[in-house]
Amino acid sequence: MLFLGRTVLILAALALVTGSWPRFLAGLGEMGPESIYRDNKQERSVAGNAYERALLSLRRSKDLNPASSIYYAQSADVSLRNAMRLAEDEKFKSSKIEFDNSRVDAKRGLLRGPSDPYAWFVLAYSEQAIDGPSEAALSALNTSFDVGETEGKLLIPRISWCFGYWSALPENLRRRAKGQIQLALKNDSLRRDLAQYAASLPSTAQEKLLGIVEEVGSGGPDNLRKFRYWLRISKSDRGTR
Repeated sequence: MLFLGRTVLILAALALVTGSWPRFLAGLGEMGPESIYRDNKQERSVAGNAYERALLSLRRSKDLNPASSIYYAQSADVSLRNAMRLAEDEKFKSSKIEFDNSRVDAKRGLLRGPSDPYAWFVLAYSEQAIDGPSEAALSALNTSFDVGETEGKLLIPRISWCFGYWSALPENLRRRAKGQIQLALKNDSLRRDLAQYAASLPSTAQEKLLGIVEEVGSGGPDNLRKFRYWLRISKSDRGTR
């Protein structure tokens, strides 16, 4: 049984839905990340088949290019997405296999390209999905910060990961997560993504995150004002769906 709880799974999935995931894999053609998270079971099955085809294509490619890190990193990314889809459908045995595949391929890719912050984040997420916020998961997350702390497309995924395990984080990772919030608040697009993420949370968790945002500050009251504006818009949009 996966350690992963549904709440933490959804937090990370939201980063994909808002377009904050780093890779839009060529093996998926024109299919966007949002295609995974449809309510219609038939459509979700179609998405699953597309992921399986993408995995097959990528694994054939990496067999032909064993020295390249990109094929392993991409395969780890697709396996992670597929694992999340399977877990959402409560197919936990199949999901665990895909999380294991993601972890293995991420490690293989990092042996060949150790400076990839995306691959380190995929490894961190795969580790925590199986074993919780373990030493290995926290170490991979910390390394993702080390090699790409200001990588814009990783800010919201990292914030969601850290917030999901806030009470279990060591102080140094809390500080780094707060730094990600501060960077997001200073960027128009990321500020909006952060507001959308906050709006998706249950009210108690939302208040907790807002407290952290207020504590962090943003280099000026105008950025906080804009964040609150987008939060109101995001909550209104969710209320009308």
